[in-house]
Amino acid sequence: MLAFGFIFSVGPQLDAQAASTGFVAGRVFSAKTGNALPGAPVYLDGATAPASTTDSSGSFTITGLAPGEHSLRVTYSDLDSLTKTVIVEAGVAATVEFSLSSSIYMLDAFVVAAEREGQAFAISQQRQSDVMKNVVSADAFGNILDTNAGEILKNIPGIFVNYDGEDVKDFSVRGISPNATTFTTDGNVLANSGLSAIDDYDRAVSLKTFSIAAVETIEVYKVPPPSSPANASGGVVNMITKNAFDQKGRRVSFGLNLNLNTKALDFGSSNAGGAEPSRKWGPGFNFYYSEAFLNNTLGVSFTLNAYENYRYSFELGEFGDTYPSLPSGELPSAGTEGFLNDWLMTERSSRNQYRTASLNLDYKLSRNTSIFLRTSYNDGKELNSHYHRLRIGRVGGSTYDAANSDFDTMDINGYWSMSLNGAPSQGRYNENWSVNPGVKHTFSWGKLDYDGYMSRAFTKGANGINSITLQSPLGHFVLSDARHEDGATITQIDATSTNDWLDLDNWTTLLVQSYDQLLTDRRNGGKFNVMAPVTLFGHPLALRAGGSYVDWNRKTHSLRSDYNLKINSSTPNYSEFYDPNFLDSSDASRSVIPNWISTQKVTEYFYNNPDMFTRNEADYYTYLARYTRDISESVAAGYFMGSWQIANFNIMAGARYERTEVETSGWSRGIDWSTTPPTLVTGVDVRDQIARGENSYDNWFPNAQLKYEPVANLILRAAYTTSIQRPDMTKLVPSDSLSFNADNQYYTFQRANIALKPQYSTNYDLSVEYYLPNSGVVTAGWFYKEIDDYILQTTGWADNIMPGLLDWFTDYPVWVQTMQNVGTAKMSGYEFSYRQNFKQFKFLPSPLQNLDFYGSFSYAKPEGDIEILNMKRKVLNARLTYRARSWYATVAYYWCDSWLRRNPTSVGSVEEGTFRMGDDGVYVAPSDRWDVSFNWQFSNTWTLSFDWRNILNEKEKYTRYDRAVRHYVGGTTIAVAIKANFH
Repeated sequence: MLAFGFIFSVGPQLDAQAASTGFVAGRVFSAKTGNALPGAPVYLDGATAPASTTDSSGSFTITGLAPGEHSLRVTYSDLDSLTKTVIVEAGVAATVEFSLSSSIYMLDAFVVAAEREGQAFAISQQRQSDVMKNVVSADAFGNILDTNAGEILKNIPGIFVNYDGEDVKDFSVRGISPNATTFTTDGNVLANSGLSAIDDYDRAVSLKTFSIAAVETIEVYKVPPPSSPANASGGVVNMITKNAFDQKGRRVSFGLNLNLNTKALDFGSSNAGGAEPSRKWGPGFNFYYSEAFLNNTLGVSFTLNAYENYRYSFELGEFGDTYPSLPSGELPSAGTEGFLNDWLMTERSSRNQYRTASLNLDYKLSRNTSIFLRTSYNDGKELNSHYHRLRIGRVGGSTYDAANSDFDTMDINGYWSMSLNGAPSQGRYNENWSVNPGVKHTFSWGKLDYDGYMSRAFTKGANGINSITLQSPLGHFVLSDARHEDGATITQIDATSTNDWLDLDNWTTLLVQSYDQLLTDRRNGGKFNVMAPVTLFGHPLALRAGGSYVDWNRKTHSLRSDYNLKINSSTPNYSEFYDPNFLDSSDASRSVIPNWISTQKVTEYFYNNPDMFTRNEADYYTYLARYTRDISESVAAGYFMGSWQIANFNIMAGARYERTEVETSGWSRGIDWSTTPPTLVTGVDVRDQIARGENSYDNWFPNAQLKYEPVANLILRAAYTTSIQRPDMTKLVPSDSLSFNADNQYYTFQRANIALKPQYSTNYDLSVEYYLPNSGVVTAGWFYKEIDDYILQTTGWADNIMPGLLDWFTDYPVWVQTMQNVGTAKMSGYEFSYRQNFKQFKFLPSPLQNLDFYGSFSYAKPEGDIEILNMKRKVLNARLTYRARSWYATVAYYWCDSWLRRNPTSVGSVEEGTFRMGDDGVYVAPSDRWDVSFNWQFSNTWTLSFDWRNILNEKEKYTRYDRAVRHYVGGTTIAVAIKANFH
C-alpha cells in the first residue's frame, strides 16, 4: 500500500513537470568485448557529481532536462572517458550510445580482456553504490568448470565457504551461519533441491545443486538495503542472470572439459559397490548463445552445461567422549576425567552427473516498456557410489572398563557394526526449475518494474537396497592411540575361533534396508519496485518503494523397509559375501580390520532368496510417520527508501516491514502424560500420531547508510541496519520424543519448539575505501552485531534445562535436548582487502608489471557469554596473477582459523536466569589450501585452461580440548578444458 500510494501521489506531479522538459536515454558498452558496462557514472554539463549511473544492462536515463544542447561524459575504471553532446527536446527522449576503450588492454586477447573487464566492473559497481556491497563479474576469476558459485564467492572479503569433500557446499558471511544469508536469483528466492531427501531442512542454499552457468554478475550485500529480504543477518547474495542486451552482437561459446580426483589419478575404473566398475574421471561440456533480433528488440540468451565428477573421502570420527563422574549441574573442563566412548571410520566415493539449461528472453514492446522471461533447469544424479563404515562404542550391549580407558584408549566389551551401501537400483537424484516473467516500464518521471516467479525442486533418495549392516560377535577390545589420524591400533583380547572379529563367518545380524525417499520444495512469489528521481532543496533524491510476497512449502516423505536375514540351516556364511575388490582395505593404515562384504553380492542374494528375509513391519510404519513432514511459510513485505545526494555526501535511509506466518506438521511420538513417569502411547497407529503447529510474527527493519567522498578516490561509509535470522525449518516441526536407556538407567526427552522466535540482529558498520589506478582498491571495515533472542540447542539434565519435567519423572534422571531463545549474543570484527595491478609501479622490471595481487583478511569474535556456532573468526584469502597478452596464471591461498562446529554443554535455566555454557565445544582446527589455474588463448577463438584445487590435499580436523574428534581427507581435483569463443 505504501508503494501504491507513492506511485499515485508522486507520479502525476512528475508527469506534469515532464511535459515541459526532456530526457536522455543511453547505453554504455566496452569497445573491446562488446559487453554492457553497469555502474558507469554519467556526468552532465561538466558537473562533478554524476547525474546517473548505468544499470545492469549498461543503460541510463537522465530526466528533467531543459530543452537544448547538453554535454554528457562517461567514465569507467581502466577505460578512457568519453564525452558526447546531445540535443534535448521537450517531452522527447534523446538517445545516445557510448563505446569505451583503453590502450591498457585493447591489445589483449579476448579472454584476458574479459577477465580484466570483469575486475573493472566489480570495482566500478562497488564505488558507485550508495550502499555497502561487493560485486563480482562471472568473468572475474576465469573459468569455473563445475559452475559452483562458491569458487567465486570464496574470493570476497568476509566470506568463507564450507566444503563437502572437494565441492563447495555452502558459505557464511562474516562468520554467521549459512542459514542467516539469503540467496536470490534476479532478486527471487528460488526453490532448493538440497543434498538429502529427508534431512535438508535448513535455509542455506546448496551450491552443489545450483549452477552459475547462466549467471552474469554476483552481488554481495553484507549490509543489505531495505529492498532486500530481512532474513539477512549474514547478508544477501544475489545472482543476476545473462541478458542478450548486455552486449552487442552475437555471442557463441563452446567448451569441453575433463576432471580427475587425485585419490584416483588415472583413467581406469574401480568397483564402487555397483554391478559395473565406476569411471574415476568426469567429462563435461558447456554451450552459450546470445543474440538480439528484430532490430535489437528481441534478445535471446541460452546456456547448456553438463559435467561428471568423481569424489572420494575418508573420515575418522566423530569420536565421542563421556564424563561418568561429572556431578549433575556441573560443566566439564579440560581436566575433567572421562574416556572415549565411540570410535568409527568411514570411506565414501561417488561418481556424479550435473546438468544445467537456461533460456532468457527479453522483448522491447516500445521505447519505454519491455518484458522478460527467465527460465532455468538444473539436475544432479548419483551414477555410482560406495560407503563403508566400521563403528564400536555406541552399539547396544557394549560396556566400558573405565579404569583402563581414557580419552586416547578405549577398553570395551562390545560389538562392532559394519555398514555399507552402494547397490541401489537408482542413485540419488535432484532437480529444480524456475520460471520468472516480468515487465519493466520507463516513464519520464521514473521506473516501474514487477515480476512473478514459480520455482520447484525435489530430491529423490537412492531407491532399492540402500544400506546393509551386520554385527560382530561380542568381544573384549582395546583401541590404543585411538585418535591418531592413521587410525587406532585395535587389539582383541579374548579372540577365539568363534568370536574372532576378523573372521566374517563369526558376524551375525545381517540387516538389509530398502529406501524410497522424496523431498519437494515449492516457492511462488512476486515483487514490484517503483523508482522516481526528484529534487529536494536543490539536490537529487532517488525515491524507491516496493513490495513482495513469497509462499514456501517443503515436504518430505520416506519409506524404509528393514529385512533381517533369518538364522536357520540355510543361512549362508558371511564369508560368501566378501568383497574381492575392497578386501580389508582402508586409509586407516594402523588399523587391522576384517574383509568388507560386497553390497552387490548381498543384493543379489536378497532378490534371489526373498524367503530368507523377514521384514520388520513396526519399524516400517514408524519410519514412514517419522519422516512425513509438511512445512509452509509465507512472507509478505513492503519497503520504502530514499537516496539523497548532497555534493559528495549521500544519505540512504528507509525501512522494511515483514509479516511471517508458519504452519508445520510432522510425527510426534505419542506420550501419555497422565502417568508418572510418562509412558509411550500404545495401541495407536503411528500414522495417526501427527502433530501440527502454527506461529506468526512481524517486524520493522529500519535502515540508514551514509557515504562521503571528502577527496577524489576516498570514500567513507557508515551504516545502521537491522535484520533477522529465522529458525531452521526442521526445528519448527512440533514433536516430542521419549526413550529409556536400560543399560545406564536414564530417560532421553527431545522436543522441537514451534514457538521459536527469529533472531533479531542490530548491525553497525564503518568502512573506508581508497581507489587506485588500474582497478586497484584498498578497503578497511569494522562491524558490530547484537543478536537478540539467540537460538541455541540446549542439552543437559532436566534439573538444569527443563526442571518442570521432574514433576513427571521421579524414578530416573532425564536427559533433555531442545531449542530455545536464550538471550543476546554479540559479535564484532573487522575486514581488510587490497587489490592492485602492478602496472602503476613503473620502477619494477617490465615482466613484474604484469602481476595482479588480491588479498583480504577478516576477523570476527563473539562478545559476551554466548559462543556463536559456525562463526569463522579469522579468514585470509590471497591471489597472485601474472597476465601476459594471451595468457594468465594464478596462485591462490585460503586460510581459516579454528571455529566452533558443535555447541558446548550448557546448564541452567533460561527462565530462571541461571543459563551457562561450557567450553567443551567441538572446534574445526585451522586449515589452509592452495589452488592454481592457467588460461591460454592460443588463437583468436580457442582457449585452453587448467585448474588444480587444494593441491596439497590438506586434511580437515575437529578437536575438543585439543583432542582430535574427527579427521577428514577428500583428495584434490584437477580439471582441464578447451573453449571456443565466437564473437
